[in-house]
Amino acid sequence: MRALVGEMQDIVCSVTTAFRTDTSEVTLTWAGPDGVIIEDNRVSIIPTFSDGNTYTTILQFDYLMEGDEGVYTCDIKIGEDVDSLSVELQNLIIPSPVVHLRAVTDQISDQPLTLECNATTVRGITSSVDISILSLDTFEDVDPIIVGNSAVYSANFTLEELTPFDNGRLIVCLVNINGTTSSDTLILDVLVICNPETATCLSEFYPFGLDTNDNTVEPTDDGSSPPVNLEEDFIFFDRTYRRLFVNNNGIISFGNSFSQFDPSRFPRNTTESLIAPYWADTDIQTNGSGTVFFRETTNLTFLQRASREIQDGLSVSFTPTHLLIATWDSIGYFDSGTVESGTDRRNTFQCVLATDGLWSFIIFLYADGLIQWTTGDASGGTNGLGGNAATAGYDAGDGENFFTISGSGTSEIIGITRTSNVGNLGMWIFGTTRQGV
Repeated sequence: MRALVGEMQDIVCSVTTAFRTDTSEVTLTWAGPDGVIIEDNRVSIIPTFSDGNTYTTILQFDYLMEGDEGVYTCDIKIGEDVDSLSVELQNLIIPSPVVHLRAVTDQISDQPLTLECNATTVRGITSSVDISILSLDTFEDVDPIIVGNSAVYSANFTLEELTPFDNGRLIVCLVNINGTTSSDTLILDVLVICNPETATCLSEFYPFGLDTNDNTVEPTDDGSSPPVNLEEDFIFFDRTYRRLFVNNNGIISFGNSFSQFDPSRFPRNTTESLIAPYWADTDIQTNGSGTVFFRETTNLTFLQRASREIQDGLSVSFTPTHLLIATWDSIGYFDSGTVESGTDRRNTFQCVLATDGLWSFIIFLYADGLIQWTTGDASGGTNGLGGNAATAGYDAGDGENFFTISGSGTSEIIGITRTSNVGNLGMWIFGTTRQGV
């Protein structure tokens, strides 16, 4: 006989005699497994009653418990005659618990996070109930709170400190009751609170996106924009350019597009002129895996801002007439293991080229908490990290004028948001006019 733990269960013992007998002469007695007389406040026995010459008693469980398995015997005595009937409860089934995982505290970067996992099941469970958070490699053996006919098991877990890298992280709560398991999942949505006094915040980027009439680069693997014909000369040391390409892999190139995905430190043994705010193997082919924006502008507000940043950062007097603003927004890394790009980590950064036709400058901006990966799979990375990591800097292609930001090519480049050459973390500024800066 099979039954569910937690459910009411009746075991009926009936005997029919050849003729009607006085009930006082019929005795039906119950005994549990191993012959033990049943004594349990959740078990009741309905005394013997008759229907004609059929005599019945009922062993009634308010709810079954683990451990109730076994043979139950109904001993029958009618006058001097003795007999017995038995039934076996076996393989009691534990219903799967209903699991709910939730964040008890706000999901804020640099703050601890408390998770609560609740498992609701039935009364009658005597096995240990293990509640574990798989990604934390930890578990708790918890006691229930009885609510009506249900038992609620609850456990709290703490992540000591959230980071921007935890955004999109899948948390799994697994509940195990004697081999019966259920789970619930939670995808973290981490809020990054940026302090503009100590870092460059996304809100401090030059405005970008479709609302600012930006152009977008076609989302192709290792792709680039069409040629961008500048309205004003950009001086790059001994060379003057009026045409450039914005490339998906975090590079602005002059003369030709640039499709190399595997980054290297500068100088390279080529004559190509490159500006690399964050050169790494991106993949924006999948919807939602990021967008590369760019536009040229003569907006006075932005020109004045660039002038102020360059003057404050490098102590030079300069007023640009034209800006080229390129933004790599929420870009994923190349992930060879899936059809989609690696979108569990995202990078957002910006490059501004400022010129007045005689003097030219580069501004790199890195949003705090939004440089989350360094390496695509084809560059030896795993889950966006390790391998041949990103390079940031520039290379005029003349063997003389180049710069590589510290940490390039190593895991340390992920901390570029907390570095600077102008005293404003997340901002780097370079002059590219030989006779000037």
